[in-house]
Amino acid sequence: MTVNIKTGLSKLLLVLGLLLVANSAYIAAFGDPTLFYVVNGLLHPALGIVATALFVILLAKNRSFARLAGGWALVLLGLAAVCGIYLAIVGMTRPHSLALYAHVSAAVAGLVLLLIYLCPKVETASSRLGVEERSPNPETRTPSLGIAWRWSAGVMVASVIFYGAVTLYHHVYRNPRYIIRNPQTVPLSMDDEGGGARSFMFPSSAQTPDGKPIFSEFFMSSESCRR
Repeated sequence: MTVNIKTGLSKLLLVLGLLLVANSAYIAAFGDPTLFYVVNGLLHPALGIVATALFVILLAKNRSFARLAGGWALVLLGLAAVCGIYLAIVGMTRPHSLALYAHVSAAVAGLVLLLIYLCPKVETASSRLGVEERSPNPETRTPSLGIAWRWSAGVMVASVIFYGAVTLYHHVYRNPRYIIRNPQTVPLSMDDEGGGARSFMFPSSAQTPDGKPIFSEFFMSSESCRR
């Protein structure tokens, strides 16, 4: 095995890959319209594209790593990359839900298979490097591949736990803003719907949050509404 995590390419790929996993867990667990979430949403495809490019370069430079990584793991990660690029182009909307599920499933399965394939190889390589790691001379020490593997596995497990905990919390403690409560009684006539007969939008039952009209400038100032 000739994979060396001392190289700048391998280190950068490892850091970006772990950031991508943590970023994925966050944007999957939450959906709040906040600046932090939007930044993470835009950062996700950027991290994915850079990590994919670095991974392809690593495979091209190190054929032994390509063999050790396992064919199915590489196929699944490649499928995840293709689906991710497709979603970045067409947009992650409901009509493209199948591509989203394929992207997530292939990425998770590919990463798990990659860790499984590399586990025995990393243990063998780490045992060979044990003598160098215990050397009193810092210049002759070699970073353990086992440390990189354990970091990768740890971040993946932590991300899964984080996503599961947040999802369970949102399921048990639902946000009141997202709950639709129907009235206790059914309106007997149009006068009882919405703001009633005195509403400026009557006979429509629609209401505005502040009870005031929506000025035309609100729509005319939008380029999309103007078209």
